[in-house]
Amino acid sequence: MGCQCTKHNDSESDTAILSHDDVYDGEKNCLGQRHGYGEFLYTNGDVYRGCWKYNKMHGAGVYTPLFGEKRDGFFRNGVFIGKHWDKPTVFIEEKVAQSPPSPETVCDKQLEVKRAQRKLEREQRRMKFEQDRAERQKRREEFHQKYPKRTHAEKYGTIQR
Repeated sequence: MGCQCTKHNDSESDTAILSHDDVYDGEKNCLGQRHGYGEFLYTNGDVYRGCWKYNKMHGAGVYTPLFGEKRDGFFRNGVFIGKHWDKPTVFIEEKVAQSPPSPETVCDKQLEVKRAQRKLEREQRRMKFEQDRAERQKRREEFHQKYPKRTHAEKYGTIQR
């Protein structure tokens, strides 16, 4: 079963034991979240094999509960939607009280912070350059006051013919 988000690559695979002995074997993103193809063994004995996106079942996968009906098809944001990606057959509403910010928001905020830091660094470099240029100009003026420019005739005298 192919994964829509990334290709399965055993070299990037990583096995992790999560809280309460949950076990995940698969790919992760830069934030360490389940992202890509992976297999998850829940403590209650349920197993999910398939695509993950930001720690949620997302894409093609098979959820096999210890007791109950096996779900083989597509998942969107952790919810089974059926056999067809574009034609959901089942919607399960989950009420989440005060959920943490989504990984997309966290990544966006991290990028914003990095951009602001780079902008500040550029501004500091520009200010330093301006200060250095002002210092060079001041030294140049002091030098020319101490050693005023002389004409060629003043330097070498007049040429006699």
